[in-house]
Amino acid sequence: MSENSKLNPQIAELEIGTKKVRTITLYPLSLADQFKMSDLITNVIRDLVDEEGALKIKNAEDIEFVGYALELIKKNLCKILGFVTEDFKGVDPLKELTNLQVTELARIIFEVNYADAAKNALDLFERVMELFSPSKRSSQPSANDIPSSDSKISLEKATEKGD
Repeated sequence: MSENSKLNPQIAELEIGTKKVRTITLYPLSLADQFKMSDLITNVIRDLVDEEGALKIKNAEDIEFVGYALELIKKNLCKILGFVTEDFKGVDPLKELTNLQVTELARIIFEVNYADAAKNALDLFERVMELFSPSKRSSQPSANDIPSSDSKISLEKATEKGD
């Protein structure tokens, strides 16, 4: 286990390279960087879809769409990498990453920073909703709610034997 992993279990490592493989360290996003990355991704999606939420380019095989997608990757990959690693300072990541490595990088970023947080937030939301839901709140017990005891002792028989 690397020394960094002992400090923060969310730190991950990824092997990258096209000719020579090296290991990079991926750090979890701070909350501020997570907001910045979410804004970046939102803007990219906004550029890809129209007002109704449909892709601006109808044919995904359209060369214009492919060119546009590549331009978005080129324009934003360095920004995204700057949030999660220090291993590309002064280096063009496009020259060192393969398509498969980029998708693995995206998977790690998502799992470390978004997947568990989304599950935890949903669980917390459900718990809060249960707490405030009128059907789930228990009412104060009343005297009518006291269960009867199924005692087989009759008061009449008990008093006869006692006399």
